[in-house]
Amino acid sequence: PMHPRFGPYFSDGRRRVDYVLTYHIQKPGSVRNRSSRVTENSFIRRLRRSLSMRGSKAPLQPKEDPEIAAQEQQGDYCEDDKRFKREEFEENLLDMGLEMERDEQGHFPGIGFLKIHAPWKILCREAEFMKLKMPTKKVYDVKQGSNLVEKIRLFIRKITGPLHPKVDDNQAQNIKSLSHPFSREKQHLFDLSDKDNFFDSKTRSSIVYEILKRTRCTKANYSMGITSLLANGVYASAYPLHDGDIEDPDAETNDRKKKEGEKNKERKII
Repeated sequence: PMHPRFGPYFSDGRRRVDYVLTYHIQKPGSVRNRSSRVTENSFIRRLRRSLSMRGSKAPLQPKEDPEIAAQEQQGDYCEDDKRFKREEFEENLLDMGLEMERDEQGHFPGIGFLKIHAPWKILCREAEFMKLKMPTKKVYDVKQGSNLVEKIRLFIRKITGPLHPKVDDNQAQNIKSLSHPFSREKQHLFDLSDKDNFFDSKTRSSIVYEILKRTRCTKANYSMGITSLLANGVYASAYPLHDGDIEDPDAETNDRKKKEGEKNKERKII
């Protein structure tokens, strides 16, 4: 594995988790805790029934309450219907090129996790489709303002500096990259020396979310996307993973800290 076991990666330690879907796990009927579904009224009815049968010499035989059985059957039908919809939706996600890994042995009983990863070719295809502007190899110098404006900017930066997290700058502050809508035919314009980090975590999760929104599930009441499946309880939640800590100044540098640092710089300029 390229990365530690615990982190935003699949179990192979190589593929990054770009999005997570959670769902409720249906318990097998043979081990379902039926007593949790017994209401107070049904318990009283069963108790009265057992007392009325004590006068008989025949041994008591447990009987299933029809009301409880009907509720369990209806619940099983609903859970099976949701499972069938998830299976169809996930098959369609595979057809879209996403990769998935299921985890039902986590620390949250009754909750399953579906981890989703977008391979490089899918990221490129969707970035071109979404017309995402990505930094190119070309850079330019940012011209400084007048002496008075520069002095004011430095003064404000000195005062507000301790209020913001420390973020390592990847390049000089006066050097900026030109951005251009991503194109698979013009990949020579972009610096692809590090493909794993070319699309940051925010961009990757945004791309996957767009795929989730437009992937069809014809078995659902509403045939479009993860939004309808969440509204109908097919999935419990959908979210990207946090990339790291931004509050601890000693925490390892990550995309969240970089983005926060960029926002702070914009605030200072404003």
